[in-house]
Amino acid sequence: MDDLTFSVGAVTFKYSLTAEQKKFLRLTQETTVDLNQWPVFSDHITDTIHAAIPDELKLPTEKQLKYAQTISKDLKVKLPKD
Repeated sequence: MDDLTFSVGAVTFKYSLTAEQKKFLRLTQETTVDLNQWPVFSDHITDTIHAAIPDELKLPTEKQLKYAQTISKDLKVKLPKD
């Protein structure tokens, strides 16, 4: 096994093992690793999925929402709840 590949929706992740990892892998026993125990992994998955969304489909950031709320308040215009 040289590569690790998995897909989540339309996003495919690929990782090539280093020579050292390949050596260690030959010594391992069958093991299941719960990736939910790695918060950094979750953060990277979230960042990668977010980066794969086209800009025109992304949800507004908190900063953008606050800016729109400030403008709507100044102009006395109601914003939709969603």
